[in-house]
Amino acid sequence: MWQLLAIGPLCLALPMLAHAADMPGRCQDTQITVISADEAERAEVCAAVIEALPVLVRNGIAVNRPLTIELVAMLPRIVDEHAFAYFDARTDEITVLDYRATLAAAQSTRSAFGLGMSRSLWRSYVVHELAHAAAASHFAPDVSTFTASEYIAAVVQLSVLPESIRAELLADYHGLAGFGEKAEISATFYFIDPCAFAVKSYRHYLRPENGPGFIATLLQRGI
Repeated sequence: MWQLLAIGPLCLALPMLAHAADMPGRCQDTQITVISADEAERAEVCAAVIEALPVLVRNGIAVNRPLTIELVAMLPRIVDEHAFAYFDARTDEITVLDYRATLAAAQSTRSAFGLGMSRSLWRSYVVHELAHAAAASHFAPDVSTFTASEYIAAVVQLSVLPESIRAELLADYHGLAGFGEKAEISATFYFIDPCAFAVKSYRHYLRPENGPGFIATLLQRGI
């Protein structure tokens, strides 16, 4: 992972796609286009996007420009071999393994929080990358964004998980407290254990003194 890429590590209720002929794959009432050969998966990703939008707005990182999400069977070689997805800030494009490919990738790694892969968890990785993309345009100039963006993406990802899955995930990390001092939120910790980093970020965020206000601070000052 490097500055240009934000990567998601292997750590009838569906909203309809817009039907306008000139906007194929556009999620309804959004600026987000989903590219997939599988219509059902494209609709599922749009559902995840639409569910996540209020969480992004609540945290001050509303999507304010067109973005593209593409589902693929294989990620480019430049991406970490344990990744499920990544965001390329140069092109405003999010690339995600389709669900079948994600299942195969999950079988060869202990990441994905140690949980069995499910469609809900897969969608949360889509949202993780969407949070990276949304936050990218809200950081103040010259702010160091890497660690702050990983914190934000983790918070949003865990926030959109169904309560039962989130409870199971957090129970598996029952002895892991949230970050204490801001200085503890480090790229070093992230690279050692990105899943633990995500859990510690989420638990830190839940404290009354943190929440959206802390994310606002990250957007202005970074870590």
